[in-house]
Amino acid sequence: MWASRKFQGFTIVELLIVIVVIAILAAITIVSYTGIQERARISAAQAFAAQIKHSPDMLDATGVFAFDECSGTTVNDSSGKGNTGTIAGTVSWSTDTPTGSGCSLSFNGTNTHVNTAAEIGASFYIKSAWVKVADCGATNNIISGPGSAFYSCNLRSGHNGSWTQVATGSERLGDNKWHHVMSKYENGTLSIYIDGEEIDSASVATPNTLTNQIGVLNSQNNRFSGLIDDVVIIGR
Repeated sequence: MWASRKFQGFTIVELLIVIVVIAILAAITIVSYTGIQERARISAAQAFAAQIKHSPDMLDATGVFAFDECSGTTVNDSSGKGNTGTIAGTVSWSTDTPTGSGCSLSFNGTNTHVNTAAEIGASFYIKSAWVKVADCGATNNIISGPGSAFYSCNLRSGHNGSWTQVATGSERLGDNKWHHVMSKYENGTLSIYIDGEEIDSASVATPNTLTNQIGVLNSQNNRFSGLIDDVVIIGR
């Protein structure tokens, strides 16, 4: 005959140890999953940015600014159009970039912007850039010009004086992380993208052909605060 044994339950201390171990494992899992999500987001954004750079539309690029000078007040244009940019106001370069190499340009929200002669087109345009914003203002112009704007942590875009023809509807950029953003006009439709994902689109009027500045609207209004890198402006 087997001797009967009385089962004894866990003590309070043992239960607490089990709970702590479960909590630690859960925290590790959440952190790991969050890290995987973030890497996937960045990878998708980088792939989308590369797709723009390798598309036939680049033949119509009017300004491509890598911001890899890392010093000085001149921003080189690699589009082949010779639309060299000039930094106005406070100049501050950063080695914080979405790729981990080169430089980005820091905009103080007070007087920093880049003057360019890069134009958007009347039949097609793209404005794209990497941005990193910690403190969201109501405006934060990224790439804008007379009559056209691409701006805000609640990403918005428009032209012909209509500033908010498309918008995200909620704040998407104020998390102090790098995001790739794009505004695209084609065949009467204006669309905005964040990290390769189309967020909003609308049927709009034909835009005027206009030059653009980086980090400001009309040289003095609604300035950007944060980091900008790898700007591409296409127009035809």
